[in-house]
Amino acid sequence: MTGQCVREHEVVAAVASGRWADALRSHLSQCEICRDVRDVANALRTEYAADSQKARVPSAGLVWWRAELRVRREAMRAAERPLTLAHAFGGASAIGVIAALLNQMSPWFRQAAIPLLEQHFYITLSVALLAVLAPVALYFVLSDK
Repeated sequence: MTGQCVREHEVVAAVASGRWADALRSHLSQCEICRDVRDVANALRTEYAADSQKARVPSAGLVWWRAELRVRREAMRAAERPLTLAHAFGGASAIGVIAALLNQMSPWFRQAAIPLLEQHFYITLSVALLAVLAPVALYFVLSDK
């Protein structure tokens, strides 16, 4: 026995189609390799038939509809990314503008807040950097890429 037979593919085709030629039947009685191939092919065919009855394939319309929804969701996410970044920078800029306006318009703010900010320079610098860098960090953390 060499481990292979030239008629193995014929046996597999016969199992798949269910049509057995007389010459192939007589070959099966003599070739142990082809009998093994037949047994394995029959087992696979039986499993396939059992599994195909259990499988629930959705309709083509449902698959298409779900794909369309997914494409729309992805397009919306892609369009929202730059807007989120712009909103974050706009919010940080608005905080800066409000602080500048308070500084220019209110003498009390200048007298009370400026010395306090100068005393705690590193804390002030840290808060300012956080106000600027937090939106950028959130953009990169929440983006899908």
